[in-house]
Amino acid sequence: MEKETPIKKTPTIKVQAVTTPKKVIKLEAQVYDITGKVTGSVPLPQELFGVAPNDLLIAQYVRVYNANQRQGNAQVKGRSEVAGSTKKVWKQKGTGRARHGSGKSNIWRGGGVTFGPAKRDFSLSLNKKQKSLALGISLSQSATKSNVSVISSKGINTKPQTKAIVSALSAMDMHHKKVLFVSDEIRGNVFALSSRNIPRVDVIQSKTLNAYSVLNHDVVVFVDSALESAITHFVQKK
Repeated sequence: MEKETPIKKTPTIKVQAVTTPKKVIKLEAQVYDITGKVTGSVPLPQELFGVAPNDLLIAQYVRVYNANQRQGNAQVKGRSEVAGSTKKVWKQKGTGRARHGSGKSNIWRGGGVTFGPAKRDFSLSLNKKQKSLALGISLSQSATKSNVSVISSKGINTKPQTKAIVSALSAMDMHHKKVLFVSDEIRGNVFALSSRNIPRVDVIQSKTLNAYSVLNHDVVVFVDSALESAITHFVQKK
């Protein structure tokens, strides 16, 4: 009998997948002076301005935010809540008229309302991580479109002056956009007082900055040290 020749096994070659490192885009915000001229730029941290998009979370955040704005105070009185006597209007028989019981029935003038609105709570909730993540997503979308900047209020008068802010917005090419100024202080702040009467311009405190306000405006402008305050408040406290 002939001997069987052994079959030589081909050696297996391990192929390692080559992973290309992700390119980290350096995000920067332009710094303007009170006249609207560019004086430099500041870097934006990836923890707050480099968050990956999440459409489902943003949709949930907007739904919860709008639901929490509803008061739900519409209320009418039913027949058990209307002030009045429960005495029978007239006797049951012998009058020739339709039989009636209480004068607080809904068919009587001044009576209760049937199936009317009652007070209800429309509020919904999100946890802190979802809120901070939604804020990071909204700010990241604005930062990638170069819609985040910083303005210095140095040089503004001690009294409110709306013309100075209007001219600065025109020089910054933002006079036709919805602008959100983020400031450390609003009460008694000259910059905030000068900006509150300008159409399509809103002022918000850095500690109360939220994703809905960012999404509802075209441009986000941090005033003075409001950017550092927002980074300290929302990044370092995670």
